[in-house]
Amino acid sequence: MSDVERPSTVETDGAADNTNETTTSNEEQANTTEDAGVDEATEKPDPSPGNSLSLPIARVKRIIKQDDEITACSTSAVYAIASATELFIKYFTEQALLRTKFEKRKKMSYNDFAEAVSSVNELQFLSTLVPKTEKLSVLMAKGIVKKHELSKGQRTMGEFSKTSTAKAKERQAQDSAASETTKEDEIDADEDVVMKL
Repeated sequence: MSDVERPSTVETDGAADNTNETTTSNEEQANTTEDAGVDEATEKPDPSPGNSLSLPIARVKRIIKQDDEITACSTSAVYAIASATELFIKYFTEQALLRTKFEKRKKMSYNDFAEAVSSVNELQFLSTLVPKTEKLSVLMAKGIVKKHELSKGQRTMGEFSKTSTAKAKERQAQDSAASETTKEDEIDADEDVVMKL
């Protein structure tokens, strides 16, 4: 309280009440200012999106250590990298979400992210990592993808399933022919069995 100057009060007939009121209001302001300073110093920072990280710092450190060009990285630099990464992920997701909402859908898909990459200038550097998808027939027509002939002895899954289906049908036919025995044949077969005790 020594830092706050108090106005001196001089009592006169009509002015004493006003001066006391000013002194009281100044004291209240000083008390609230001091209380606010104490609260600010003792309060823990609230976990808001700017103060806490969602990405685990240990994983960020591990990823940084995998880079051969970086020999050492301070803790504050790791925190800055993690924070910047979170902001980038948030921005990228927001841009994809705009595409989803524009098309009046509730679920985001890969195509939303690919569209965001192709239409937002800041995300153009991801064009090789998140390319737009195209149908295989379109890529074959453009000559980007070519159909390769199979070498001798190789089959596709479609051919394999056709031959396995045919073999399964043959087995069923053999099993049904073998199972078409009469009860008499079954009884005769049972009589031939001799059990020794």
